[in-house]
Amino acid sequence: MDFNNTPLTTAFNKGMAEVASGKKRALTDDLKKALGIKARQTLYQYRDGKQQMSVPQMFAVWQTFARYGVADPWGGKVQ
Repeated sequence: MDFNNTPLTTAFNKGMAEVASGKKRALTDDLKKALGIKARQTLYQYRDGKQQMSVPQMFAVWQTFARYGVADPWGGKVQ
């Protein structure tokens, strides 16, 4: 992760859209572990950028997406 190019948003809808649909369930489970949460609704709050992440959480989310081949997951809704 290039910390000189810190994302303006912590939403990761863009990254979710880049993962194949067959891997979304595993990605969702891995993201919940990375964020230290259990509830799906809480994950959606993070996904949409409505819940702020700490720097360690951002790094964990970035690492999780990297394992799924997504280099830059940061961004809001993909049109």
